[in-house]
Parts: sequence; C-alpha cells; structure tokens
Amino acid sequence: MKQLVLIYLLVLTSILLNAQVNFQEHFITNIQNGAYTLHPEDVDADGDIDILCASLLADEVVWFENLDGQGTFGEKIIISSDTDGANSVYSADLDGDGDIDILSASEEDNKIAWYENIDGLGNFGPQQILTNSLMSAKGVFPADFDGDGDLDVLATALITNLVVWFENLDGLGNFSSEITISNQIDVGNNIFAADIDNDGDMDALSASFADDKIAWYENLDGLGNFGPQQVVSSTIDGATSVYACDIDNDGDLDLISTASYLNRAYLHRNNDGLGNFGPPQNIAFGIENVRFSYPADLDDDGDLDVLFASLSDDKISWIENLNGLGSFGSVQVIDSDMNGATNVVATDIDADGDLDVVAAAYLGDDIKWYENLTILSTEEFSDNDIKIYPNPTSNLISINTNLHIEKVQIFDNLGQLLLTTNSFNTISFSNFSSGSYYLKIINAKGNYMIKKILKV
Repeated sequence: MKQLVLIYLLVLTSILLNAQVNFQEHFITNIQNGAYTLHPEDVDADGDIDILCASLLADEVVWFENLDGQGTFGEKIIISSDTDGANSVYSADLDGDGDIDILSASEEDNKIAWYENIDGLGNFGPQQILTNSLMSAKGVFPADFDGDGDLDVLATALITNLVVWFENLDGLGNFSSEITISNQIDVGNNIFAADIDNDGDMDALSASFADDKIAWYENLDGLGNFGPQQVVSSTIDGATSVYACDIDNDGDLDLISTASYLNRAYLHRNNDGLGNFGPPQNIAFGIENVRFSYPADLDDDGDLDVLFASLSDDKISWIENLNGLGSFGSVQVIDSDMNGATNVVATDIDADGDLDVVAAAYLGDDIKWYENLTILSTEEFSDNDIKIYPNPTSNLISINTNLHIEKVQIFDNLGQLLLTTNSFNTISFSNFSSGSYYLKIINAKGNYMIKKILKV
C-alpha cells in the first residue's frame, strides 16, 4: 500500500511540475512567401501588438495590423520590397521622435537598412541604407553602445565573418560606417546585445554557425570600444541563436543557445554576474534543426520558460522552467505543422494579460499565432475598481483605488519581473524604454489583476 501511495505521489508531482498550458491556433497569413523572422511591436501606436515580418523569398519587410486588439489581423502592409533576401527585422525609435521605426537585414544585397515611421501610424518612408557591403548580412539589433541616449545598430553577416556596429551620430538616424567588434567568427548567424558583466553598459553577443561558437564582447568603456572575443562555448554544433536572460533568477544574465546539428538547446549560466560562464547544460533535445529560441513566462509562474522553432520537424515547441532555477521539463509541442519553422516569439496579442505565441514557417509561408488559454486573473475585482492613468505614459503613472492593495509588480513583454513595490500611488517609468509593460496588482488575499501599460 505504501508503495502504491508513493507511486501515486510521484505521478501527481510529475503532473504538477509539467504545466499544461493550452494554445489555440490562429492564422495571420498563409501566403507570406518565405516568412523568416518576426518581431512583435505596436507599429501604429494604437495600444495593441502588431507583427513585423522579414520574408526571405518575397524580398519584403512587411507588417500585419492587429485590427481589434484581439488578434484579428489585416492584410500585409509593405514597408519595403527593396530587400533582396530579407532575413531579419527589428523595431526601434532610431530618430528620437517617439514612434517606432524599423530595421532590416537582407543577405542577397548585403544591406543593413532602416525605415522611418513618418507619422507614427505605420506609414514608412523610403529605405535608408546603413551599408550594402556586409556580405550576406544576417542579423540586426538596436542598442545604445556609446551611452549617448540614442539607439545604435548591431549587425553580423554569413560571409563577411564580422560582428559590427553602426553609431547613430546625431540621434536622428544618421549613422556612421561600420565599426568592427570582431572578425573571429565563422558564418555569423545571430547577434544580441545586453549588459553581460553588469557594469551598466551594453555588451554584444554572437552565435556563429560554422565554428560552433557562442561568444560575447565586452564594452570596455561604455563608449562602444569593445574588448576581444570571449568564447562562452565552441561546442554548440551549428549554432543558430543566442539570447540573454535571467533563467535562474539570481539577478544576472544567463544565455540560451541552440545547436542545429545537434538538435539541442543549451543553458549557459553566468556564474558570477561578470560574464564568466559555466559549461553548457543541455536543456532540450530532439528539436530537429532548431533555428531559434525565445524565453518567455508562458505559464505565469514568475520564471522564464523557453520557446523553440525547429525547421526539419516543422515544430513550434516549449520547455517549462520547473523551479525558476533553470531545471527544465520535457519538450511540449504547440504545433507540428509549421513547414520549415524558423522563428518564434511571445507577446500578448489579445490583451488578456498572458503571453501568446507567434511563429513563422519559411517553407509553408505561414505566420500563425497561438492563443494562450491559461487563465491569469481571479476575477476578484474589475476595471471599475482600479483606475490607472495616464496610459500611455511618458514617465509616471498613478493608481487610484479604494481597495487594499498589497503590492504592484511590473513585467516586460517576456514576462520577466522588473520591479516589485508596495508604494504604488505613483510609479515612475522613467528608467524603462519605450514599449509595452504589464502591471500585476495584487490584493491582500493574493488575488490579482493585470493591466497593460504603454510607455512612449
């Protein structure tokens, strides 16, 4: 009898440890030729999340408008068709006018380019080229490398074997020529920027395919002068992506990487918060020709899970961070019918307070979103009980309520906790960049509601 009880408890524990988050599939389009990379953003400043796409075969950078804020999308709107082999897209306010501009990389014409959001409503100006000589340009990422308050641009390339950055010279989108960070990569596949060593400036990261490297580059002075390549691992066979995030909740940035030849994903722990990383830990396997990973709190338990797009098995999948310390469960499949899956992101498409999933299928020409059916709110109090203003905000928000509130937490679009406070009548957003954030307002019983805030 004791043995039966023990078996039952073990089974029950296993069920509890593996979150059963349910997703419902929705099409954004099934005719976007070579849909390759996605980026979620409120392009037209109407308070909901639209979807940007770089299409490798259509040679386009496009966006899809979230028409009702609930996940009903319109037809594609072309930002540019002057991109031969568009493979990367990102959003950033490059000219400092408060709206969302667009960056792209395209590999056949060797271009890094940007597009001005002319009216803040998603009407874009002509292509402005940073360079057309970065051979097989592959990745693009905005960050302030020189600490002057505007956004510079990080990029890499498949053939040139460079990691470079472009300085935003005047904060208006006039850029310098390329500045080399490193030439010690072989087939640059993906880049990222983050403060790896916790010194207050932005460092650079790269994943390079042919030499199997995950590496980072220290911003030595906060002015964009970078140190030598620091190899995190050279055994990530066919490295396709790298992402910096705090997986184990110790306050520093760890790395998630993917190895397409090994069909695996790895966690690299930042052991001291200074960029000294431990050996790679295999956290997922059997994800065939995995192309991309994306951390997000899909089950609303306060830690970061990880999403994957894998090209050869046509899957969008995820793994649960079981204990918030980086111990992961088995791979859970969201969709196994994404022909040539190349990219996946998480964001709140339907404004219900949880993170949905958006994915691209390069061979199937599909862009889909998957509604997260997890219930976040306890319905203990309604919108009428709590007033938050102004929303959008440029700096401060005020919370007006007669209810007894225990604390307020602020999360980013990944679901990562940024701030907890019990002094909430006025909350400053001055240290946060433009974008969407979530307030979790918790009462004395532990019940809560979630409000979306737009920082402009």
